Parts: sequence; C-alpha cells; structure tokens
Amino acid sequence: MFVRMKEGAEINQHIQRATPVGIPVKATDGDIQGLRLIVFHPLNQMDLTVYVQATNAEYLRTLRAKLCREDAPDSPVHVMKLDSSNGKSSRGLNSAMLVFPSIPADGRGYFLQLESSLSHQTHSYTTHAVHFKANSSFKLVRLLSNQNQRSWNKN
Repeated sequence: MFVRMKEGAEINQHIQRATPVGIPVKATDGDIQGLRLIVFHPLNQMDLTVYVQATNAEYLRTLRAKLCREDAPDSPVHVMKLDSSNGKSSRGLNSAMLVFPSIPADGRGYFLQLESSLSHQTHSYTTHAVHFKANSSFKLVRLLSNQNQRSWNKN
C-alpha cells in the first residue's frame, strides 16, 4: 500500500504539496503507525512582527503601532498599543514585540507607523513610516527610539 496526498478537484485547497510525495506502508494488525509527512500551504499570507526598542519604558506606554495599506492611508488595517507589560528589558533598553494578524501576501504596499499620545507642546519627537510590500511569507520591522532627539526611527 502507498500513502500519498489526494489529487484532483477534491483536494484541500489550503495544502499546496507534501514531502515525501508518498510513503509505502505495510499494515500489520490493521494499524499503521509512524507516518511522517510534511505539508506545505500556499504562500498567500504574510506574517508581520514589529520589534520596538526604547530607552525609557514610559515612552512605550504612549505608543501604538498602526499598519495601513498605501492605497488607503486613512483606514488602518490593524492598530496595536504598546506598553511595558508586553515589553522586556534587554541590556538596559526597554522593548516590545508585536505580532500582527496575517495580511494577504498579494504584493500590495503597506506602511507601519508609530503614533504617540505625548503632546507636541511638551515633547519634541517625529515619527517615520516604514514602507514594505506584502510579497513574502514573513516581515520583521525593527523600530528604535533615539532619546536625545526623541524621534522614532526605523532600523
């Protein structure tokens, strides 16, 4: 007997292929054990992770990360708030890692931008958008805070 992925119109559309293509098996006492297949799904989704580092945990609490499509900049796809409870301390720097929900890997342009609730009247800072295309299975964006200028820069 040979075990392989089903072919034709009845296949699961979420599975692109498997390796190995098939496995020869011999049934003993009606049970088959020890089958190992690796199944691949089509690359139609992109996972986005954002890593933010700040010199002060208080800055993290004021931030939110906004993900927008370039063709609809006023309609965010996802917005995530940062705070020190989801951050960690690393070599004296405070940081937060955000995992956004998957977006379609359709080649469209997106941008990610940090926004702060700090008043521009009492604080001096600028924000910079990070632009990318959704054309791969994974994207990591690193954002750093410069305490002297209080500006948010992409790394």
